[in-house]
Amino acid sequence: MNSISELADFIKNGSDFAVISHVSPDGDTLASAAALIYALKKMGIENAFTESGILNDMSDFILPEGMKDRRP
Repeated sequence: MNSISELADFIKNGSDFAVISHVSPDGDTLASAAALIYALKKMGIENAFTESGILNDMSDFILPEGMKDRRP
């Protein structure tokens, strides 16, 4: 992919996406993941979130429904 429009076409033509973070996600990572998940849901595209760290109660204000149940 070489442009934003190619990325947009790729997303529009997709049906399932996995949103994956880096190890021990910080607030910026969680907010970016939440925004992408929200946008995909608004487009009617199924998606799943996974992370390689521990989510905590301080993340509640960032996380959309469906991500909060992934905390320990």
